[in-house]
Amino acid sequence: MSSRKTTATEAQILTSFLLSRSTLKDIISFREFAELFPREKRSHPQVKHLYRVLHSLRQRQCEQVRRKIQSEATTGIKRVKERRKGEVDGEAMVGIEVGFFTCYLEAKG
Repeated sequence: MSSRKTTATEAQILTSFLLSRSTLKDIISFREFAELFPREKRSHPQVKHLYRVLHSLRQRQCEQVRRKIQSEATTGIKRVKERRKGEVDGEAMVGIEVGFFTCYLEAKG
């Protein structure tokens, strides 16, 4: 699997897990929110205002998570590329080892 495809998959998984059904409306409706207050306060305009403020804060928080997921996906691509740069070709290593072993045997014998 290519690094871009892996990163896209990672981003999709994180987004799905962390952000699906993550808005305040998904978590609690205004009606449910208002019911948390004493009966005589539920219709107060500040209750609706507070819900809107919390909704706005939740949206910002979700947007930050979205940005961090993208950042992590981008960083992941860089890490994979760096890791691949540092990898040693296995066949080349076998050739080198055979060469060393051959030289060793020749020197001994």
